[in-house]
Amino acid sequence: MTNNNQQASGGAEGAKPHRVSVTAPARLHFGFLNLHGGLGRRFGSFGMAVDGFSTRLYAVPTTNADNLRVEGPDHYRQTIKRASSFANTITDGLDLERAAAITIEEAIPDHAGLGSGTQLGLAVATALTKLHGLDLGVDEMARLLGRGARSGIGIGVFEQGGVILDGGVAGDGSDDGADNGENGPPSPATSRLAFPDEWRLMLILDLKSKGLHGGKESAAFDVLPPYQPGQAADLCRMIIMQALPALAEKNISGFGRAVTALQEAVGDHFAAAQGGRYSSPRVGEVLSWLAGQGVEGYGQSSWGPTGFAFFEGEAEATRMIEAAGQKWKDDGGLQFMVCGGCNQGHLIKIL
Repeated sequence: MTNNNQQASGGAEGAKPHRVSVTAPARLHFGFLNLHGGLGRRFGSFGMAVDGFSTRLYAVPTTNADNLRVEGPDHYRQTIKRASSFANTITDGLDLERAAAITIEEAIPDHAGLGSGTQLGLAVATALTKLHGLDLGVDEMARLLGRGARSGIGIGVFEQGGVILDGGVAGDGSDDGADNGENGPPSPATSRLAFPDEWRLMLILDLKSKGLHGGKESAAFDVLPPYQPGQAADLCRMIIMQALPALAEKNISGFGRAVTALQEAVGDHFAAAQGGRYSSPRVGEVLSWLAGQGVEGYGQSSWGPTGFAFFEGEAEATRMIEAAGQKWKDDGGLQFMVCGGCNQGHLIKIL
């Protein structure tokens, strides 16, 4: 698999950069295939990059050798705080000079199921290492930041975009730390396919809800039971032998049915931790309505609350969004939007 990020440079060869800009796409996480571990690996997840949201930032050198700072608009206050933590982790872990300033220009919404943390962390790490003339691999940066320990989707999306299947983490979940995925290297991407350019997604955003995150997320993995062996086998077979071939053949019906079946299995398994198959009852209501309209591919990204649905083209997705907007016009917390897949990873511009 190749890394399809693009790097543009306008400076002299060998010169220290004056500015490094990084843009990273949001992602959807469709679910885990194997919470059993009987074959010596656990987790294994499926997801994709989308172009509806992105994180965009830049780093510049400063004259103060001990004044690492992160800034941006006031409405990104929490994002700035998270970026500062990532920046400190990278500079301390690599013993870099702290003479740098990072500016957040755009950010993926926090705790919405869109992968904001991993994309922000890797964007910060990429900007700082490039600013110091280092060329670290994405996996190495993820390990330093503690990202991707359970799922490799965010790392795969950052590196190459598209639709990603990862191979999970080594261990059976007994006494090796693989029960929560926090002690090992990032899950490797084992498959990457392009999302058809003409297909569209409908995103359902619940502006009044946040998905499970942080300590609550880790606690959920500590107490949830493993999949039964047969369930893990069925999900792996369905994604490998139905979802991926259907995607390769641009068969949206087959792809959508497989993703929905995965979503239902994962949602029911995690129901005790998130309050039902979907973390947001309002998003769940919209998804049930979409199913009644004949939509075959839909679900919740990660812990939610963001929901999604697949459509063959822009017109069909727009028509469904207009109908949903009319039906839920009095609900100020729901927001609908159309987006496409993103078939490239992060973009770097060095000046």
